[in-house]
Amino acid sequence: MSNITRSIARRASNSISESLSAEEIFLQVSSKANTTDANVCTWEGNDTLPFDRLQKHHDIVAIDVIFQDGTNEYIYGKWGGDSEYTNENQTVSVNENTGDLYIVISEKDNVQQHFADSLEEDEEDTFWDLYS
Repeated sequence: MSNITRSIARRASNSISESLSAEEIFLQVSSKANTTDANVCTWEGNDTLPFDRLQKHHDIVAIDVIFQDGTNEYIYGKWGGDSEYTNENQTVSVNENTGDLYIVISEKDNVQQHFADSLEEDEEDTFWDLYS
């Protein structure tokens, strides 16, 4: 994520809220996360794999970043286009060798440019076990 800004604004009923927004979001998700157990989508049922849904629907609004100490921060991405349902700033691709998912939310960059080398990696080039 880059250029994260914190905003404080008055909302309805005079409540004050704070939010974080990122100019750009770059994510690599391990193929191990592509299970029906990881799917929290309620309107399509539990038979859709998360990576299939993310490739089909470009509608990520925010990323919930959970830190090792258990705290979290909800960080909004930049929404582009006139649609309420499809973010034109979001591009998604899967590495066919590793099964890892790559997501970019950016006005200036896309997944094919940002992750060009990673999208062509072989299975043995990826070391997810270090992070498990």
